[in-house]
Amino acid sequence: MRLYTLGCTGWIPSQNETCCFLVEHKGHLIMLDAGTGVSNIGHFKDVLDRYQTLHIILTHYHLDHIIGLSYLLPYISNKKIVIFGPGIPAYHKSTEELLNDFLKPEFFSRPLGKLAQEVSCFDYGEVSSFNIGEIKVSLTKQKHSSPSFSVMLDNDLLYVTDTVFDKIRWEECPEIKLLLHECWQLSDDDAQQKHCSLEAILNYLPLNKFGRVLLIHQNPLWSEKDVNTIHELTKNTNIAMAKDLRVYDI
Repeated sequence: MRLYTLGCTGWIPSQNETCCFLVEHKGHLIMLDAGTGVSNIGHFKDVLDRYQTLHIILTHYHLDHIIGLSYLLPYISNKKIVIFGPGIPAYHKSTEELLNDFLKPEFFSRPLGKLAQEVSCFDYGEVSSFNIGEIKVSLTKQKHSSPSFSVMLDNDLLYVTDTVFDKIRWEECPEIKLLLHECWQLSDDDAQQKHCSLEAILNYLPLNKFGRVLLIHQNPLWSEKDVNTIHELTKNTNIAMAKDLRVYDI
């Protein structure tokens, strides 16, 4: 498995773009969320060129996680894309309907069905897992301002963004090679019951279950002092801040 970090920030781009990750695994190419990080995909055009199909897994529909769909056209016009999203019953509409609303002619010049040579959409709202080839994709519903889901690829990579910290879910978590976990605030006092803090991660996450933890969905309003504080608090641990355009072999 190989991970390409295209966007590691939440809400608005700053030093990094908003959430988007590419994963090569077992002969398939998977994109986790489609934030402004899609704008970095040209740096990995050689990766795209190896595949005829791009699988996109969306965790939810906030703009900082889907706006990059409108950036994809130059790179996938001759490819097939398969989009998995939390449609019915998690939402009142299907994935296809929600994305068609987002890409209406009033907002974008290409409808969903014209983003690529072939476009398919599937809802995962009623299942806890599905397969992409031999890859098992496991999903867990999370608490957020709108329903969001974590995504696990086999037991190799777990992507957790836009959620409060849930102590209970980690009690039965298997050992995982790489955890991508959101870190929106430094302290629990500022997490606003929608996002996760570094304080909660350090106090409650069972770090021994993970080979490496990368902090993603970072707050774009962090100051240099905040970033230095994070580095200081996570030194001598297996936690690091993710950065755009990095490549990780898992």
